[in-house]
Amino acid sequence: MNDDLGLKDCFVHFQCKHGEQFTCHSGQCIDLTKICDSISDCNDNSDENDCNILLIDKSTYVKTHPPTSRTETTKITVDLNIISVDDIDELRMSFKAKFNLNLTWKDSRLEYLYLGSLNILNELHKGSIWYPILRFGNSEANADTEDPENPTIIQILKQGQPEILKKHEIGEGTRFKGSENELSLQGTYELWFKCSFDLLSYPFDIQKCNIDLEVPIHLQDHLNVTVGHVDYNGSKQLSQFYLSKISMKDSDYGNIMSCQFELKRIPIYHIFVTFIPTLGLQIIGIIILFLDEDHSDTTIMVSLTCLLVMMCFFQSIIQVVPKTAYLKVIDYWLIFALVNPFTNFIILVSWEMIKDLTKSPKNQTRPQMEPAEPTKSKSRCKMVMQILFPLWTCLFILAYVVLAFLIYMY
Repeated sequence: MNDDLGLKDCFVHFQCKHGEQFTCHSGQCIDLTKICDSISDCNDNSDENDCNILLIDKSTYVKTHPPTSRTETTKITVDLNIISVDDIDELRMSFKAKFNLNLTWKDSRLEYLYLGSLNILNELHKGSIWYPILRFGNSEANADTEDPENPTIIQILKQGQPEILKKHEIGEGTRFKGSENELSLQGTYELWFKCSFDLLSYPFDIQKCNIDLEVPIHLQDHLNVTVGHVDYNGSKQLSQFYLSKISMKDSDYGNIMSCQFELKRIPIYHIFVTFIPTLGLQIIGIIILFLDEDHSDTTIMVSLTCLLVMMCFFQSIIQVVPKTAYLKVIDYWLIFALVNPFTNFIILVSWEMIKDLTKSPKNQTRPQMEPAEPTKSKSRCKMVMQILFPLWTCLFILAYVVLAFLIYMY
């Protein structure tokens, strides 16, 4: 353990069973696996002295170069554990994600001593070795895995079989090869990512977003990013979306790793706040077409009121709907719901004008309280509109419902 052991310590070195036990400076024997595990088992604490778990040949090791060879690139395995996806901003076309990232690789140039269960490198050791720094390709801040606001740790994963230190080597313990035991860089990040939202089908849209991890350009010939495991621990039921189909794949010959997921919008809000109230106004517009002509003034006022109410609906709904240069699915409904009451109002006013034009001189001498008899042409026109207007309304609503269902389900 200590490079400056005296003769007494050298004598004590051979007291315990070599390869199975460690000899404390006091002569006490403990199990070899108990040294350098951050728990003192020797009565003089000598099992926790000089616990340097990292061996580096400084004459050949270059920390700026990855551990590649002429025939193989360095394999970086990416594991992602998404904690939450929130603050989805459709206008900025971005979302915020919090996740744990784990990068694992092997460095055959290194050797490790006294590996236990934790094996976390201190800052001095971390600064003396090479480790991958990858870039989050679609992050708003162009962040990378070496983020001062998101500190990382490097852990040695005890995987390979240990070698017992020989008797002529000062110290007792085990040695592990870097080619058999992986290094793991672990960090927790909370970043904003860009996502191209296609709002054409809004509010029945399904958005596909991703978290991209890219190899820097100068290392693309030396590193190969491979897919590990991806998990999501947060709630899949978000405020406006349902998160599903989480997957991870690599592309560009192993230079890009992309974690993809779907955001399926929950349209229940617009169904109750937008579609059902405006549908009620369309039904009222159809009903007043069949009211008796004696109440023509009332029907016109009701139609005009429906038009004004729909205009107020339109103004309030348009404030919460994302604004785009193209028409969305909800925009077609709003245009229909606004044009329909206006058309209904024009029909009723036209009937009243035809009624005045078709009054005969005989009818004009009648008392004012007696209604005029409609002509056959007017009756025929009225019947046609009473069929065409409801039919057009029903056909549009049916087509819209079918289209929305197909968009949302497929």
